[in-house]
Amino acid sequence: MSSSQSQSSSSHTPSGRSSASSIAIIGAGLAGCTLARQLANAGCCVDIFEKSRGTGGRLASSRVGEETVDLGASWLKWEARPSAHNLPFKDWLSGLESEGLLHLWQPMTQNFQRVAQPERKRYVGSNRLSALTRSLIDHKNIRLHSGVRVESVDPQISVKGNSLLLTDTAHRTLGVFDQVVVATPAPQAVPLLKAEPALQALAQKVQPDACWTLVPGFEAPLSTPIELFEGDHPILRRVVRDSRKPGRHPAEDTWVIQARADWSLQMVDDEKEHVQKDLEHAFHQLMQSQPVADSARCHRWLYSTCTSLNLDSGFLHDSQTGLSVCGDWLAGFGFEASWQSAMALSHALLSTPNK
Repeated sequence: MSSSQSQSSSSHTPSGRSSASSIAIIGAGLAGCTLARQLANAGCCVDIFEKSRGTGGRLASSRVGEETVDLGASWLKWEARPSAHNLPFKDWLSGLESEGLLHLWQPMTQNFQRVAQPERKRYVGSNRLSALTRSLIDHKNIRLHSGVRVESVDPQISVKGNSLLLTDTAHRTLGVFDQVVVATPAPQAVPLLKAEPALQALAQKVQPDACWTLVPGFEAPLSTPIELFEGDHPILRRVVRDSRKPGRHPAEDTWVIQARADWSLQMVDDEKEHVQKDLEHAFHQLMQSQPVADSARCHRWLYSTCTSLNLDSGFLHDSQTGLSVCGDWLAGFGFEASWQSAMALSHALLSTPNK
């Protein structure tokens, strides 16, 4: 971790920053970290506030037994479709591969009926995908405040210029900023946008999908050579052999089992132990055996994927208050949309004169 980043939740007020040119970003997922890096490269001072202990959002990793696995997204990929924002996500991914931050992976694939499928290339983290977001904010102009939950964003109107006051859940002041960007899933953005009813109403329209995920680890590798299962299944959406990704040297054979969105919604309030048993049973049927995991973690993603407003701009911005919003739910679908939204907003903010 760079010395320019703060991991302590006790350090709430950014020090040595000019409120006349300071920018706060709420959320350290791909959108928030991409935006922070673009602004920092342009000379802006950026403070990121993240409620979790680390960065990544839906790119988060987790310890399971002795291994670290991609608990959220398993990879990044470029969709071969026209982009309304015409920004080169494919080129960005290729550049990260050249820098050694990403690797191309072409997993041996079957559908859930055990029929071979085309082996498509995907980009995976050199160790884990969350490391990508940490590398993005490793910059002298960026400071991360992890473990800090922002409670409110309040516009401050003054003859000297407008600003935005951030406070946490204990009603402590986090700082006063010229610009604030909300880069969270739509349901988490709703309470942060209470001072902007029009923006809040847009966020309330977005419907998120849940995803139950089970990560088992086996000391003895399973006998199958298959590294990815996906397709039609009543419970499962995707089963990924995380330990086979390039750049990984695990002691255990780790798998990431992701449930379908409709099944996850149906089971969203069920006990974790019950959900884990159902996912284990589905996995055993797929493997045509009953391997006993030596370690396991079951996790519920409440905001896995979502519907999108598909705005032409790809972001929301109030030039009067300085409050903006970015994320995939504004620009399209998936992580490419997250990146597109962040890039489009960075261009807009950097072309706007300081207040």
